[in-house]
Amino acid sequence: MPVSFLRLPVLELIENTHGRFPSLLIHCDRYHITSIQRRKGGKGLKGQEIVKRVNNTGMVNSLLNFIKELFCLIEEIAPIAIAIFAGRIAYQQYQVQRYKVKLDLFERRMKIYENIRSVLINVFHYASLEKADMNNFHMCVRHSKFLFDKPTRDYIFEIEDKVLEFQRIQMFLFGPGSLPEGETRTLKAVLQEEIMMWLINQITVFDEKFSNFMAINKI
Repeated sequence: MPVSFLRLPVLELIENTHGRFPSLLIHCDRYHITSIQRRKGGKGLKGQEIVKRVNNTGMVNSLLNFIKELFCLIEEIAPIAIAIFAGRIAYQQYQVQRYKVKLDLFERRMKIYENIRSVLINVFHYASLEKADMNNFHMCVRHSKFLFDKPTRDYIFEIEDKVLEFQRIQMFLFGPGSLPEGETRTLKAVLQEEIMMWLINQITVFDEKFSNFMAINKI
């Protein structure tokens, strides 16, 4: 649009002056030649000088034709240049959106990672889950099935199963109506110890399991 807007008046000017401008120059040259002849006492100019002045009009014609062809070329190239520029902007916007999606996925996975790890740390430090945010833990486990592959999801669900079993045994041992001293209580205590050690051991394994999903350059 800007090229056409500029081209039309310029080409119109060229068309309007193309037939008259050379004759105008020739007329001026004739007047100039006559003036010089008068100053030189009526003596004519040399033939080479006259030819040189006439040739100048041919150069003007060539220049006008060149300008006309140049604007035609610009009009043809401009849409291609605009399309390339628009394509580059669209690609940059795609890259920005793609990075935002990666960042959002990373943040969601990080939330699950930190919450599950905090539960494991609570088991390690306090041998209980009283200070852990269990509601958030179970919610993160539910969300994980949409954000990780099947092996990782299965691993997270296994941790949840162990945590639930650990809680149930604690209720049997220390909750209201806890088991009295005896063989059953001893077996439950041994099972609780085994589950607790398994959960504690996951602290070192956990990072390795999540490493492929937490590196933002691999998302």
